[in-house]
Amino acid sequence: VTRPTITPVLPGKGNGAGVIILPGGGFRHLAIDKEGFDVARWLNTIGIAGFVVKYRTMPTDQTSAADREAAKKAGVEDTLEAIRVIRSRASEWGLDPARIGVMGFSAGGYHAASAALHFTKAENRPDFAVCVYPAAPEN
Repeated sequence: VTRPTITPVLPGKGNGAGVIILPGGGFRHLAIDKEGFDVARWLNTIGIAGFVVKYRTMPTDQTSAADREAAKKAGVEDTLEAIRVIRSRASEWGLDPARIGVMGFSAGGYHAASAALHFTKAENRPDFAVCVYPAAPEN
């Protein structure tokens, strides 16, 4: 992934909560269906809006530790930007801007935890974080 995207998956009748979903994939690819859209559809059954994020990953021809660190940094930046964008458009999607969190799996869990620990402004601070078998961030 070289260009990040956000795909809203909205419930018929929402309860105002939104979850930004960050699929895992070892910082190289994304398990976008099982750890993305399937999760968003399940959240919809309990009235929660899901937002599946395709965050930037390592190019397949890169394998160095520096390449991996660059992918980690890019993914965290994409996560923080997704929080900001979704919070800024909360009214459009029927969300309470104080009920927007992140949920990540594996590498996506790394990004979710990093966003919760290292947000840069109130507008990109997640209100909660769910980290499922995360790659643990340092500090």
